[in-house]
Amino acid sequence: MTGSLRAHPGRRCAGTVLALLPALLATTVPASAVQGELEEVTTLRFEGNDVFSDRALRASIMTRSTDCRHWLLSVFCWSGSSFAIDEHFLGPREFERDVVRLRLFYYRHGYREALIEPSLDRNGDGVGITFHIEEGRPVLIDSLAFNGLDPPGDLDLLDDLPVGAGDPLDQLVLGAARDSLTIRLRNAGYAHAEVLLDILIPAAQPYGARVNFDVFKGAPARFGAISIEGNERVDQGVILGMIPFREGSTYDADLVFQARRNLYGMEVFSNVAVTEELDAQPDSVIPVSITVVEGDIHRYRAGGGWSTADCVNGEASWTSRNFSGGGRRLQFLGRLSNILNSPLNSTLCRDAGTGPYGRYNWSLSAQFSQPRLFSLRTTFAANVFWERQSLPDLFVRQSLGVDLSVTRGGAQGRAQTIFFQPTTGKLDAADIFFCSSFLVCDFEGIEVLQRSNWLSPVGIRLAHEEIGQGIGAAARYSLIAEIEHASRLTGSDFAYNLAVGEASGTREFLEGWVLAGRVRGGWLGAGGFGALGREVGSEIAHPQKRFYSGGATSVRGFAHNQLGPRVLFVDVETLLAPGDGGPAACTPEQIIEYTCDPRTLGDDRFTSNPTGGSRLVEGNVEVRFPLSSADWQGTLFLDFGQVWSDDSSRDLARLEWAPGMGVRYFTAIGPLRLDVAYRLSGGEEQRVLTSGIRPYHSDVDHDEARLAAAPDFVRSGRLEILPHPVLYGESADWSLSRLQLHLSLGQVF
Repeated sequence: MTGSLRAHPGRRCAGTVLALLPALLATTVPASAVQGELEEVTTLRFEGNDVFSDRALRASIMTRSTDCRHWLLSVFCWSGSSFAIDEHFLGPREFERDVVRLRLFYYRHGYREALIEPSLDRNGDGVGITFHIEEGRPVLIDSLAFNGLDPPGDLDLLDDLPVGAGDPLDQLVLGAARDSLTIRLRNAGYAHAEVLLDILIPAAQPYGARVNFDVFKGAPARFGAISIEGNERVDQGVILGMIPFREGSTYDADLVFQARRNLYGMEVFSNVAVTEELDAQPDSVIPVSITVVEGDIHRYRAGGGWSTADCVNGEASWTSRNFSGGGRRLQFLGRLSNILNSPLNSTLCRDAGTGPYGRYNWSLSAQFSQPRLFSLRTTFAANVFWERQSLPDLFVRQSLGVDLSVTRGGAQGRAQTIFFQPTTGKLDAADIFFCSSFLVCDFEGIEVLQRSNWLSPVGIRLAHEEIGQGIGAAARYSLIAEIEHASRLTGSDFAYNLAVGEASGTREFLEGWVLAGRVRGGWLGAGGFGALGREVGSEIAHPQKRFYSGGATSVRGFAHNQLGPRVLFVDVETLLAPGDGGPAACTPEQIIEYTCDPRTLGDDRFTSNPTGGSRLVEGNVEVRFPLSSADWQGTLFLDFGQVWSDDSSRDLARLEWAPGMGVRYFTAIGPLRLDVAYRLSGGEEQRVLTSGIRPYHSDVDHDEARLAAAPDFVRSGRLEILPHPVLYGESADWSLSRLQLHLSLGQVF
């Protein structure tokens, strides 16, 4: 093709296609393709395509080959079960049009000389189809110009456009670049901006194109009068307060979109229309009309679910979305979890905990939010809560508190939040944590730490999210940073400083293929305990604020919170009781004299308790790819991470690595995720705790306090750290015990 092609928006592709149709329809299709009875398509192949994948070409045509409906039905497909097989037959007319579709596909992407030769291979089972392709030499963009812009101020409008000199003459990319530039101009105040595309292919250079974008900005515009209709219970001033522009301000098309989003975000309106009157005169003033349809102001919701960590759980809420007017929001929420944990703990609820950790967890809260605090972008929120929450094998906490925050949203997904979270709470079942982490092993000291104490941090949270789009690619990036401080000044019994940062991102690099990554780090500096005069020790961090890793949303090669510092606990009766046909692991005298060696016991005699740490590094890298339908997605991943305690060296060589794979099924409430990961590391030496003992005294102790395995002794009222660590979890280089399975809802990040 030579000569000049000038394209007007909305007409350039149609004109190109109409000009090409006679030549394309002249493509030879075997006569056998349009004769005979309906034939099953057994195979569909492409040969000679180097630039574009089979997947992209298959998506551009209508003909399909018979295939299994889903990989989960593969067994039935192999056995020939008809319900599992999605049969496709040769449609002669569609097959003929598919040759044209492939030719147009290449033409639109800059390969104007591509040749498509189909062939049919008939056999007793049906027909195999092969498209033989000669892609040819592409037409490249030799020169690229933007006419009508005023440098240097307008040059920023050209940043990151998806087109450049030397690229193939791809009409889809050129159209996207034109549309992007038009949107940018309208966001810069030019409400009537138009961008025309001019393409010239010289006859002397048929493989080079000169591309000009002719920009007509028009006059700068401002917003005109704003009219509102449809509101009955919501005051007009509330609606105007959610609009990010005023009459007379510089026109910005993106602000119109934000106005619609802000009004929907109030959750008061079932429908919102924000209409610009672009045809109004004079054209430099753009009136805006807003029409709303009010929905239910009050909402009642209830639901339930299941997970391995919370067992059967349910929640119910009542929400007023225009409480006392002004778009204020009030919500009462109740939640109950660990339902049926006792009978299901060994099967469906294995991560929900046992004993005190496996009892009902619950929470009751009242949440209030006030939009437009001093400005449109500032929101005040208060949450009063009363709850019981447990972290299996670590602690149980009952707390009453309030979460106060002020959030200021910014442009481009930025938000800054200042918060204050005074909470009074009581810890239970945390004796192992305090003994192993801070050497507070006597029950009197542990009781002081576990009684009702205040935890009152003040902090700031910064968040930034950016979403970019392009031809065949989409990207999302997120950055979060949070700093907390608690001390006597904030009314906290536990003093500490904490900093956490996280960066994550996803990017589509092939059609349907997404590269995703996340890295998270944290630092905790613990201070003293006892702002009210109850000094127990120094540098004691509340277990809720320490770092833990492992589980379905972090390093998936480990069970929940089982990566990082841990301590083993063995009941003293287990140490003193005779083994299977052999002597006891320890004598009472060895326990008292601190010489007991528990290394003869098997792993099943210990419970592994996470103690958390003060330093954290963890991350994930995933490749997500499509499966047989849009509802299914596969993934390959590599997770890494480590948690370090205060007294250990932060050596990155100790990072744990866990490769794995998984599958997601997309439901109405999010992707249902099944992941299996393999832990590369073997066992690890861990400290061992047990109950201390002392001789029985008849004048002090009750008979029922005697130990069954050693009746002359009773528990001493403190925990003891045994002198010999135990190699726990040791396995061969390849062992099924290193596999970890996770079933959960939602992506990892």
